[in-house]
Amino acid sequence: MSYLDDTGQTGNKGICSFGKMRAYADLAEMNGFCEGIKDPESVYTKKQDWIDIISSIKKIFLENDATYDQALECEKLIFNMTNAGVRRNA
Repeated sequence: MSYLDDTGQTGNKGICSFGKMRAYADLAEMNGFCEGIKDPESVYTKKQDWIDIISSIKKIFLENDATYDQALECEKLIFNMTNAGVRRNA
């Protein structure tokens, strides 16, 4: 995500895409959609489906008018990951 931001492929402004992805993934873990996001060891040893993780928290954001903008940010991340060729479970 940082590479995509640095090369202008995301059109991201403000907080970097990687930072957003990590924050949304932390929320997804707190809501039971994934595990091991905060564990420094599992970052390098456990495969995560980042598109699924971000999609799961996007659904939660869509349930509340106050978090609708965050749902749109999730959708942008998913779009950028998909266009960059991020594979599911990679």
